[in-house]
Amino acid sequence: MPPDRRTVLEVAGGTLSTATLASLGSSIVAAQDDELEQPDDDGNDGDDGDDGPDDGDSDDPVDEDALPDYSRWLVLEDGALEFTAIDWDAVGEDVRAELEAAEGVEDDPDVPSEYEADPMVVLPSEGLYSSYLLVTLSLGQYGLGRLLEPEAFETTVEDLVVVNDVTVAAGEVDADEIDGQLTADPDNGFATQFEQTDEIDGADVYAPVETEDVPEQVAIAVDDETIVIADREADDDPVATLETVLEAEAGDGDRAADEADVAWLLEAAGDGDAVVGAYGEPTTGDDGLVGPEFEALADAEGIVVSTTPEDEEAATGTLAAILPDPDEDPLLDSLGISADERSFSLEDGNVTVSARWEELEEL
Repeated sequence: MPPDRRTVLEVAGGTLSTATLASLGSSIVAAQDDELEQPDDDGNDGDDGDDGPDDGDSDDPVDEDALPDYSRWLVLEDGALEFTAIDWDAVGEDVRAELEAAEGVEDDPDVPSEYEADPMVVLPSEGLYSSYLLVTLSLGQYGLGRLLEPEAFETTVEDLVVVNDVTVAAGEVDADEIDGQLTADPDNGFATQFEQTDEIDGADVYAPVETEDVPEQVAIAVDDETIVIADREADDDPVATLETVLEAEAGDGDRAADEADVAWLLEAAGDGDAVVGAYGEPTTGDDGLVGPEFEALADAEGIVVSTTPEDEEAATGTLAAILPDPDEDPLLDSLGISADERSFSLEDGNVTVSARWEELEEL
């Protein structure tokens, strides 16, 4: 079976240099429409907070036009969500270049401590690279390991979304090409052969050809625009998972953004070329998106961080988090601490930070 997301995160953490994470994290961030202000001595932008973010508890209907496009794929599972959304068109070439540059590097160069301590740098970087590795390693077992490489297939990937146990590769899909790859006789003992078994809303559904070594816990849906892979535990039904996600995308099922708190997080910080987020249990800790090293966010009930390049020397980023009992000083000492400019807002447990990096340091 393909490696699960947690395994790939561990591989990513062990194989990618800190410098690679930091250098990419400081060159991919979300462009802001509003001009960012230089913080004052306490890190605030001088706003009195009267116009701060909504508290996320409103009964008003969600404004879908204010949500990022990828949000239609996001669903809650047992009340929780963890996701990464990548504009592969925008950052794919840079990701490949960074990974190639990291090959053969035995010692990590010195990285500014503020980069390593800044979740606005580390979290999107880890999410971007681990998602790339997850797709590459998982699809490699199905004959699609080079799907993210230019010109390797007629199919091209423009956007990549990983949500809970589901991976979505969206773009221009040659369904016949993908069918041929999935159903081909495996050329080694590690490959998995699939067969078409079902159809969901016009998408062909594939499951592994049953053998003693391949339990049916993976299912793949393919249409002309997307390849959707559900990788489940042995006792779970991957086809049912596909149905849940595909129905949400089509507007026929529940979406994570139907929850007001999730909608606020996505509206506040969800636009960017690389976005990571989590909501519900576990958002933090060893099994959550936010590791124990980021103590200021240890009690977060939800978080979204986005990043996008502005040009080769400048970048911007946004973070939104929901904290039940926030302590402002540790937040100011951590969030966006590596940036050249930063604005900070905290109201009713909702924190938002916008940051800008200029004259990025070569690492």
